[in-house]
Amino acid sequence: MAAVCDNAIVVIHSIGPFNIPWNVHPNITAIVYAGAPGEKTGLSLVDVISGQYNPRGRLPFSIANDEKDSGTSIVYLSLGFPTLVYSEKLSLDYCYMDANDITPRFEFGFGLSYTSFEYSDLSITMSCDPSSAASVAFTIKNTGNFDGTEIPQLYLTYPANAGEPKKMLRDFDEVDIPKGQSKRVMLNLSLRGLSIWDTASQKWARPSGIFTVLVGASSKDIRLSGSL
Repeated sequence: MAAVCDNAIVVIHSIGPFNIPWNVHPNITAIVYAGAPGEKTGLSLVDVISGQYNPRGRLPFSIANDEKDSGTSIVYLSLGFPTLVYSEKLSLDYCYMDANDITPRFEFGFGLSYTSFEYSDLSITMSCDPSSAASVAFTIKNTGNFDGTEIPQLYLTYPANAGEPKKMLRDFDEVDIPKGQSKRVMLNLSLRGLSIWDTASQKWARPSGIFTVLVGASSKDIRLSGSL
């Protein structure tokens, strides 16, 4: 289609990652990842593409430039009872890409809107609640011309001695903000979210050291940071 149409919109229906090397074609002006929306596919796409509905979806995986960039591969075995060894452990998708300085085509947590958002005023407060370790608060302002919904994401970087990925998603929210207005948002870090599994003691334990708190619109679009 892109070969004969200079304003092609590509709609992708998929339940997992995929390769899109053709996205750089000059005639492809938009790509919509629609997942598997069911019988209302056509009507919902018309609403989004025409601007009647402001999208808020975010990618639950990264779209890599090359299949090997994801840190694991698809195993095609149709017979018998294969043994799969999860040798990648936590090092896959954005965790693998961060560790190897790989820039994806579209990163984990990425999504577009017809408006824009600005983040500010980060504060991190230790919690008195025994089920929560800390509260992370910040302000989001809708700086565009349309009402919209932002999906702020909270990532955590563990102390270097913990041996964890560079950052891990720990919380997120869905925040409706009218144009020109601001909202104060609070996300939480749980005690489990700060802990790693200690094989020696066979229990969850919080590693010693400084944690870095990252808040942003995707795994690559970090807007605010602080320490804990």
